[in-house]
Amino acid sequence: MAKHRTTLLLDKSLVRAAQQALGASTITEAVEWSLREAVAQSRREALRRRLGTFDLDLDLVTLRRLRRR
Repeated sequence: MAKHRTTLLLDKSLVRAAQQALGASTITEAVEWSLREAVAQSRREALRRRLGTFDLDLDLVTLRRLRRR
């Protein structure tokens, strides 16, 4: 994977909080994870928009019965 070196001005407390939340040992790891997650979220949203919505027409009793299978 090609790498790109850049300089960022980031809030130190936000970076530390992100590293702790993600279990990232470096700032680079936290930033890369965040970028990957942003791309994945965008792709999920695009897929959701393409698929649209549909009515499952399930009541609570039927849903519970289907979950037990």
